[in-house]
Amino acid sequence: MLKKIKDISIFLVIFLIAIVNGSDKCGYLSVSVKAGMQIYVDTTFAGRDSLSDFELPVGIHIIHVYNAQNLDLSERGISKTIDISENEHLQLDFTQIEEVKILSFPIGGSVLSGNTLIGHTPISFNRKLVGSHPIKIEKQGYNDTFFNLVRDKNEYHFNLEPLKDDNQLKVTTSLENQNELKWYREGLIVASLVSSWTAFYFKRQADEAYSKYQVVSDPGRRIDLWNQTGRYDTFSELAIGVSIATMGTYFLFLLFD
Repeated sequence: MLKKIKDISIFLVIFLIAIVNGSDKCGYLSVSVKAGMQIYVDTTFAGRDSLSDFELPVGIHIIHVYNAQNLDLSERGISKTIDISENEHLQLDFTQIEEVKILSFPIGGSVLSGNTLIGHTPISFNRKLVGSHPIKIEKQGYNDTFFNLVRDKNEYHFNLEPLKDDNQLKVTTSLENQNELKWYREGLIVASLVSSWTAFYFKRQADEAYSKYQVVSDPGRRIDLWNQTGRYDTFSELAIGVSIATMGTYFLFLLFD
């Protein structure tokens, strides 16, 4: 009986020693990232900007780096799964991120990879976020645009095609045109009023210069005042011309609206 107890005790000691020694097994991780990026190891914050010889237990871990100041998925960074061995010194480099830029006209198109929203055009994102999945651009009132990323192409431009029978788009376009026309009309009225005031100002300057010209006796001064009168008269006439032209254009908008 005592022998059995002794054997069991020795087994338990050996088992405990094995557990303790196993828990001490670890490797080391170094991570390079762009400035401002945060580094997380298994959802735990590990550092910012860089990580050097970070001690990790042997096994599988998830390393995630992202820019905390950007909430857009396109700027959330990259996750990478690693399997670290005992005494291994593993180095990860996230500085070489290949960016893809997508632009559309009109802007504001939703960019999706599968069912995942990446962001809205114009947008730049890391190619690794989507891998080989097809990309879709969708915008209300326009046909969806589908395409695949090409390996050696990092910038894409698309003119979104309007839906032919989209009544809402027609109403929106009509309202936008009316607002744009209203802005032009208001601008023409303001330009006409400013030009009229400018013409009046220069005409007064010309009259004052001519009044001084009539009473001054110095020949040199008389010549200067005569030239000033001519210049101010010319400026006044030009301003009147601009005022008439802008007001005429305003009335043309009213006739053809």
